[in-house]
Amino acid sequence: MAGTEICAEFNIIGEDFQEEEVSNVLGLIPCEFYHKGDPIKNRNLVRKETCWSISSGFEESFDINEQIKKILYKLQNKREELIFLKKKLNLDYLLSITIKVQEENVPAMYFESTLIGFINKISAEIDIDLYLFS
Repeated sequence: MAGTEICAEFNIIGEDFQEEEVSNVLGLIPCEFYHKGDPIKNRNLVRKETCWSISSGFEESFDINEQIKKILYKLQNKREELIFLKKKLNLDYLLSITIKVQEENVPAMYFESTLIGFINKISAEIDIDLYLFS
């Protein structure tokens, strides 16, 4: 790894729902989908919830908003659909940001007002995982 890498991921989490139900309403194909009870690869554990997610993938960056905007761009016109799905399927939404910091090159970490408004409107949470490498 040469530089600091960032991945933004939007997770739709619930007890049990079908991938197609979410994909059809949103008009999006997930980067990852798993059901509650599915085995976790390379671990002797099973998934505790069902999850549908889209991701920016890891990219070299010095500003988390570059990756967040890639996710927001896909979802920005889907507020009503997300609110509908949340109520119908009893879902939770999580914007997860993973940062792999190389050689103390910490990226800019702030949230633009458009993101804050969107996250608030759909009642989502934000999680940041920071990993330091030297």
